[in-house]
Amino acid sequence: MMDAILVLVAVFLGGAAIALAAYLLFLAKTSVTILATLGCVSLISGSSVFLPPEQPTVSIIVRAVGALILAFVACRVRALTVGSSRPPVRVLLTVLLVPIVSYLCLATAPFGYWDSLISYLAGAVLLILTVLSARVILVSGELKNALVASLVICVAGSLLIGIALPSVGLEGGRLRGLLENANALGAFAFFLGVLALVVVDRRSHQVVIFAIAFLAIVWSASRASLLAVVVFMALLVAGSIKKIINVVMYGILVLALFALAYVYFPSFFDLFAGITRSSSSRDGTWNAAIEVLSRAPWTGDGLGSETVAVASSPLRAAVYAGYPGLISILVLWIMLLVWSARIGPRTFAFVCAAVVHSFFEGWLLSTFGPIILLFALVVLVIMDVERNRSFQKRIANDRPSGLAVTR
Repeated sequence: MMDAILVLVAVFLGGAAIALAAYLLFLAKTSVTILATLGCVSLISGSSVFLPPEQPTVSIIVRAVGALILAFVACRVRALTVGSSRPPVRVLLTVLLVPIVSYLCLATAPFGYWDSLISYLAGAVLLILTVLSARVILVSGELKNALVASLVICVAGSLLIGIALPSVGLEGGRLRGLLENANALGAFAFFLGVLALVVVDRRSHQVVIFAIAFLAIVWSASRASLLAVVVFMALLVAGSIKKIINVVMYGILVLALFALAYVYFPSFFDLFAGITRSSSSRDGTWNAAIEVLSRAPWTGDGLGSETVAVASSPLRAAVYAGYPGLISILVLWIMLLVWSARIGPRTFAFVCAAVVHSFFEGWLLSTFGPIILLFALVVLVIMDVERNRSFQKRIANDRPSGLAVTR
């Protein structure tokens, strides 16, 4: 009985989210939002379960198509945004690419892996093209809706695939949906949850979108994504009494509902079995990194040399490039945190959460991976929200409170 209820809840949320995405696209006054959404979906599809895993070139081509679609959209709207203030992205690209490219050179050049270095440098060009195109689209106001709609399609579609086609959508009991693995789905659900809290205006839309993101994180059993969401929410409410009170009230409501579910529907908590599992896909990561650092501390073993899957970004960098590679990633973290702190509290909260997430996942080391591409787009959207609110606050402060009366 409870399994049927869970299925109905997931179907309802997934269907509602898909309908919401379609509604957002229907409201688009031009084809810009639709094309931008198609570009973002193509970037995400680079990690689709339906792409042949033995042919990674196909995945790269799909992502390149997404970047080209965004570039085409940027060319269409550029004339409409002439003279508009565009968010500065040069620092963001520098902060991202300088440490990553330094690490890649350390992990490839000493070992003669020139083909890998060239491919990752080409990926850096793809990242630059994506960010610069998104910067132009952002000014038109369409990137926010396109990014939310594409992530809703990905996450809600994954929930529905997990229900309708469990042989495809589930992997070891964990939801992977439309993506190649459960951790990738968890990362995109984390991004969607952040956008729901920061950029979605209507409360009803916000609740539905955050609900499907949270459900996808729980079902995918991605503990890194769950921790990242918790870190983001904690930092988001820090220093704001009103937000803290709201979170506490919602927290009490959620705990009450969980208590009722535990009493009347104990099988509901089977959904959390993956999150609370004792095994981990990270087993052996730490030991592998320590073994390589003790044997080759200053060079590592080179890109792609590990015998045990090392998921953590800093630990994988240590395995590939030794202590210099590890230092490169630590410098990247510090630069991201310092830069985002200057932008605003929401950007800083998201970057902090992403840094925590990257400690458990290796996406921060790739210049053209779907997750780092979407990370850059989410940062741009949140940064634009901060700039707009700061501008509106300055306008309000500069507005005269009244007319002076002279005699």
